[in-house]
Amino acid sequence: MTKFHLAVTKPNAFGGFNTSTLCGRDLRSYTDDTVNAVEQRQDVTCGHCVKILANPKSWQYRKWLGDATP
Repeated sequence: MTKFHLAVTKPNAFGGFNTSTLCGRDLRSYTDDTVNAVEQRQDVTCGHCVKILANPKSWQYRKWLGDATP
């Protein structure tokens, strides 16, 4: 079963964007599915991402989502 991570995007200093997952795992899946990142929080199945979303004081949460409300 493929785990789905929360996809995050943040502007960088060079005018582009940094893309990643909330937990920092690889965006690519090594199965037949080519994408294992989702935009909607309710679709996340990765245990690490779910744990970070549950704790807004987590540094990963603050880095990627800032003051956004869950």
